Amino acid sequence: MLLWNQSSAIVALAAALFVLRSFLSTAFFALATMGLVYFVFIALNKDQGPRGGSGSGSDSMEDPVEEARKIMEKYK
Repeated sequence: MLLWNQSSAIVALAAALFVLRSFLSTAFFALATMGLVYFVFIALNKDQGPRGGSGSGSDSMEDPVEEARKIMEKYK
């Protein structure tokens, strides 16, 4: 009976390690794939500036206080 318990414990441990290894392998593969896609996306969109803000690139170099003043004057 003792031999049966030891062998079943070894089989259960082997199965648990197999499941854990499979899960970790899948998780690391998914993380690596997401990282690769992220870096490819950044590399392909490097030439585009940040979106948002107002107007063209020359307007974004103005003083933020002056820009806020213009917006406030616009809505008075």
